[in-house]
Amino acid sequence: MDNVNFIDLIALMKIKPDTPVEKFGAEINASFFDSSNILGGLRTKGLVDFSVNFPDQNKIQLTDAGKQLLQDAEEKSTAEFDLLDMEILTQLSGTKRDITDISNTLNIRPVDLAFRLYKLLKGNYISYTFKNANIEIMLTEIGFIKVKLGLAQQPQTQAQPQTAPSAAVQNTPQSQTDNANPEGAAQAAPAPPSESVYASFENKVKEIKLVNKNILIISVVIILFILFLLFKSKIVSLI
Repeated sequence: MDNVNFIDLIALMKIKPDTPVEKFGAEINASFFDSSNILGGLRTKGLVDFSVNFPDQNKIQLTDAGKQLLQDAEEKSTAEFDLLDMEILTQLSGTKRDITDISNTLNIRPVDLAFRLYKLLKGNYISYTFKNANIEIMLTEIGFIKVKLGLAQQPQTQAQPQTAPSAAVQNTPQSQTDNANPEGAAQAAPAPPSESVYASFENKVKEIKLVNKNILIISVVIILFILFLLFKSKIVSLI
């Protein structure tokens, strides 16, 4: 089932209980040769079988695997629109891409891509045309608007993972500090000067006062000495 692609899925959708092999080409807009190749591929994958009604036309019948594939596609189409759906629409919004190229680019199985494309088809995001056993997928107006809105929101989405780690880095030292110090932010404030700092400051003040006192005493002594000399010289001159 892994090699089932979107063409197989759409071809199964075109098969009715009374669809003859000879008229299947008209259902998919393909020649008898191309439609036969598609039917041969479906039969090889175990999705269809043929009933022989000679001389009537041969009928196409879905096998249990084919019915299960359609059922799985229908169930998956009800899932919510997600990032992979957006990426597929983005791939389709560029140049024309083959479904095989999209599967290889996204690195997903063809059957998973088929389910996703069916989901987008049911959501009216894409449309398709069968031509010469090939399928061409195009965006609808809704799909085009969805892509443009998604691309417009990408810068904001990409900016979020960049801010989240920075916030975590900024919070890490804080959390570590909080765990180490139960008082939290209160200890973040500068600690008051210790008693030894105050004592050292007082000693400096005392030393400055002592020096100033000594200078004052010396100055007084010098002044008194000068006055003594002047007084003595005056007495001598009088004698």
